[in-house]
Amino acid sequence: MNLLFISKYPPIEGGVSAQTYWLAKALGEKGHKVYIVSNCWEVESRYRENIEENELSLLEPKNVELFSTSPDFKSSIPFSRYYESRITSIAIDIIKKHNIDAIYSHYLLPYGVSALLTKKLTNKPWILQHAGSDITRLFSFLQLKSIFVECFNNADKVVGYANTREKMIEHDLDVNKLIYIPKSINLNEFNPNAKPFDFSKYGIGKNTTIFTYFGKISGLKKTYEFVNSAAEIKNEDFRIVFVTEAGNSAEELKEHAKKSGVLDKLIFMPFMSPWKIPSIMKASTCIVCPESEETPYLPKGTHGPQIARESMAVGKPVIIGKGVKEKGIYKNTTEKHDILVVDSTNKEDFSDTLRFVINSPKQIEEIGNNARKFAESNENFENYINLMEIVFNSLL
Repeated sequence: MNLLFISKYPPIEGGVSAQTYWLAKALGEKGHKVYIVSNCWEVESRYRENIEENELSLLEPKNVELFSTSPDFKSSIPFSRYYESRITSIAIDIIKKHNIDAIYSHYLLPYGVSALLTKKLTNKPWILQHAGSDITRLFSFLQLKSIFVECFNNADKVVGYANTREKMIEHDLDVNKLIYIPKSINLNEFNPNAKPFDFSKYGIGKNTTIFTYFGKISGLKKTYEFVNSAAEIKNEDFRIVFVTEAGNSAEELKEHAKKSGVLDKLIFMPFMSPWKIPSIMKASTCIVCPESEETPYLPKGTHGPQIARESMAVGKPVIIGKGVKEKGIYKNTTEKHDILVVDSTNKEDFSDTLRFVINSPKQIEEIGNNARKFAESNENFENYINLMEIVFNSLL
């Protein structure tokens, strides 16, 4: 098939971007042609993944071709980057040139809206996938609601989640087009044989415990709670690697860490490309995903850290919040057997768990090994790709 993807894509950071990359890569390896249209080269520096020049070719794996809007564009009055129009225009050109069979979009703004325009203008079948934030936080914004409803109305299939059906019923949308395709981690890409990242360049000793945090700095992800708990054990031999955003949020976190007397334990790295994540995990002692409850930041049941599952696949222990433990695939994990669970708001509980990781290397190694076994029993990336193929084929 010739497939057109309209979505977030590296070097944009985040889960949707990474999911799109691994999906496109896998479909390309199966012989499909995948054409990506994104605004990825216009992402703000604070949310841009660090991709070395010699790795740029990895953005276009086998049978995958990337087209991005350009930072160099004609401005308008009032000022706008008019992403929807530019993405749609590029998409139409690709459809004309490459005989596209179907369109897939992930995230409603601007990608779903661009896909809607492309669908209307070319009559190509379209699969819409949304994220937790765009069907909640953005959908509740009155100036976006009507166009989002039209996205759901005009898509041929909607890849959704537990809360999607309720939202569609609320707006009198056809739930027969709703499908559930459980995402999965590619165990070939995320595995214990990953080449370890070299942390020595950051001055980290060989025997030092490395806690690694991936993602934006936010209340949802309990970033400050993590730092506060680390400050309780600052005399232990450890470092925290933040693979995170730059800018004001990072500077404020550093200032907070300085006041807490733990700044010397923190190392900041920029967001990294999806293919670099396994090596960073492999070189880490433990991955920390302290997110717990979505509320009050997002509605309950709309968010869960994919990073934790990737860590387990690499064979590394991961710390998650109690709220995450109660949902999705994490419900099947066993505390202190294949995962570690903390009450992120309880500084004593959190710091005790960090200390346990530092002082129990054999148990931590065993938890990591069990985490990989859990991943092998619960992840099925091949089935995920096969299901996506079936949906695409159903539209032809």
